[in-house]
Amino acid sequence: MREDGPIKVLVLHWGTRGGGPRFALAQAKAFARRSDVETYVSYNTRAELASDFSVVGMGSHPVATYRKKSGVVRLDRWVVVMFGLLRYIRANRIDAVYSPMFSLWQSPVTPFIRAIGIPVIASIHELTEHEGDQHLANRVCTSIDLHFSSFIVAYSAAVEDDLIARGIKRRRIIRSFHGVDDKPTRPRSAPARPAVIGFFGRILEYKGLPLFGEAIARLKSDGHAVRGIVFGDSEEDPSSLIKSAPQLEWNVGWIPEQDVDGIVGSFDVLVLPYISASQSGVLAVAAGLGVPAVVTPVGGLVEQIARLGGGLVAREVSPEAIAEAVGDLLSDNSLYAALSNSALNSAGSSMSWDQSLRPIVTAMTSPNHNKGDRAHV
Repeated sequence: MREDGPIKVLVLHWGTRGGGPRFALAQAKAFARRSDVETYVSYNTRAELASDFSVVGMGSHPVATYRKKSGVVRLDRWVVVMFGLLRYIRANRIDAVYSPMFSLWQSPVTPFIRAIGIPVIASIHELTEHEGDQHLANRVCTSIDLHFSSFIVAYSAAVEDDLIARGIKRRRIIRSFHGVDDKPTRPRSAPARPAVIGFFGRILEYKGLPLFGEAIARLKSDGHAVRGIVFGDSEEDPSSLIKSAPQLEWNVGWIPEQDVDGIVGSFDVLVLPYISASQSGVLAVAAGLGVPAVVTPVGGLVEQIARLGGGLVAREVSPEAIAEAVGDLLSDNSLYAALSNSALNSAGSSMSWDQSLRPIVTAMTSPNHNKGDRAHV
């Protein structure tokens, strides 16, 4: 903390839609609730949540990035935006910049912020590229953040291990977790009949949707009254997705931010049939709504479920194991209710956004914050 008052933190995120702006907004609001932090935000005027960002904290620096993918390479425009940000940081005497998630124009600014003597705390949610989700631009942004940031926040042990394996020093890593919204929601007592077993998120190869389809078929053959439903965007043709898992009801397309809670809240059970993963934002959404979850035993999902207490981990990555875990939830109302209640309790306490910020603020207020000291929860 400054000797003359709270530390001034700029929450920087220039993404437009999806999990990035949602995560950044929740973190910005949590910073703004702290008495030891003055919160400022820099956000994209084209973001779905732009109006929400504009009223957070002591001040804001909105930017307009590109409208189309071709605009990503507009170096002249990026330079104007970058220098505008640096002027804002200097004018407001910002002490530290926190990046909740990278975006294409945002990460390249990091070395210039460091060059004017301001520490940058970057977030790494995924370090391992997953099947069907490999992009050169993502690799470049991640490399910039890894090389130039003062600290790197890892939101699961799986990502922390990946960072160390990549050669990142432990003293630069801050261990935190994905926070959960504390909503005025009552615990669920029992699933409906037929039970809605749902998947939400980008439809990619590593997320294992064919496994989900086979699990739904197995549940039905075992006598469970269920509907398997998928909501998410995809670059694949919807007809090919339906052919890959005809047991499921497919809703393919972009889901507006205002519809996310309503859709996830309509599920009786959330299923994440992932083949690989670091952690999951939708799992945190479900927990905040009291929706029990079933996940596969990969990456950071096991840790996330253990922290939340709001779901079951399948014994292996297979349709049989997924169906078995879902079947256990559907057959035991006491278990179902207990998991729903546990998730909601975690959202208001140990897994809150406020708690997730503690190690990050600790690092920012460290006397050696420019050098990178390790904090942990």
